[in-house]
Amino acid sequence: MNFLRKHKRTMLLVMADAVTIICACLFMYLALNLSYQYGIIPIKLFAGNIVLNTSIIVISNIFGMWVCRVYSNIWRYASVKDFLKCIGGIALGIFCFFIIKHIFEVKSSEIFVFTSMTLSLLTVIVIRVGYFYLYNSISSSPQEKKRRTLIVGGGNACRRIINEMLRPESKYKPVAIVDDDSQKLNRKLDGITVVGETK
Repeated sequence: MNFLRKHKRTMLLVMADAVTIICACLFMYLALNLSYQYGIIPIKLFAGNIVLNTSIIVISNIFGMWVCRVYSNIWRYASVKDFLKCIGGIALGIFCFFIIKHIFEVKSSEIFVFTSMTLSLLTVIVIRVGYFYLYNSISSSPQEKKRRTLIVGGGNACRRIINEMLRPESKYKPVAIVDDDSQKLNRKLDGITVVGETK
């Protein structure tokens, strides 16, 4: 019971992704069958294979995203790196799907698998981007209320501080950087200029 309480957020994300991937597979199944009925594609899909394929797609994609640590992120603070983890997770899921297919000799339609995986990737990312922007638009601080801030030191930690300050919910606005390294003078870090030394 403690496990469920501790990992409640992760389990909700996994379930949301599973439902999203199932919906993507169902949509592609219907779209491909309509395409077959109207003569656009020459392959008819069978429901038995689709249920098995969808189950394997869901399991392999969730496994791939788990391995790529997609579920350890806090999505309201997501960056491009986090979205690349989603892409890597789905790519690993595709790889796992074809390994399972080969080992257990599962029959599948490649067009269904690739279109379902592509739509799954798009929907998983769109949901996370939507959550990111919705959360940030609700919790953002007005620009005029932000405190103007001078940052001391222009190294890697400075970049992280600037990124944190540039988030909509931050109460601080970075305006300048000072650093004792004269080679950094007048250079910009994430759009903020090194204006001088600390002395």
